Amino acid sequence: MDLLQIQSSLIKNKSQEVATTISNNLSNKQFLNIIEKRIRKHLRSKDILKKDQTIYVIDELTHFFLKRIVTLPVNIVQLSKKEFNIKEYNYNLFSNKKIKTFRKKMKKDELLFLPLLLDDYCALFLHTHFTNKQLKKQELYSLFETITYEEIKVIVDKFKIKIPFNRKDNLYSFLDNLETKFHGTKHALYNSLQFYNRN
Repeated sequence: MDLLQIQSSLIKNKSQEVATTISNNLSNKQFLNIIEKRIRKHLRSKDILKKDQTIYVIDELTHFFLKRIVTLPVNIVQLSKKEFNIKEYNYNLFSNKKIKTFRKKMKKDELLFLPLLLDDYCALFLHTHFTNKQLKKQELYSLFETITYEEIKVIVDKFKIKIPFNRKDNLYSFLDNLETKFHGTKHALYNSLQFYNRN
């Protein structure tokens, strides 16, 4: 399996088994480069980074990737998750009131990146659907919006980065079961959410 085939597999099939098997065929650097390439592509599509910008982060993983990816001179400020009453990371970050309050106080050219994964965006989409709540447009930013939990788990395991992702909610197991039966489900749900945000 060459590098192009591996990249294609990582994009099309997100199961833990596939992500782990592919990572075992690559060096740490090669696997990391593939993930970084996708994060860069995502950031370019958002067009939100500027020179001398202040970027707030609350987790070690975002800090790790920002330092590797961003070439512009920026000021990265590490915040404590305790400031936001956060113990674990999951789709509940979307409704965190302290994050909303903090964002309102931020200056126009400042950014806050949260450790939200593609799975979290899908879980939010399902949660609003199952609870008959109105889906609001999302203005939160994450480096990992197009990266699945399975892929990030490989990274944190390889580089021994501690980050408290919580996947105990039944929505995540429901998503994983759907993905196992119908490959591409997570990306289809994510694309539906993006379509809603654009309209």
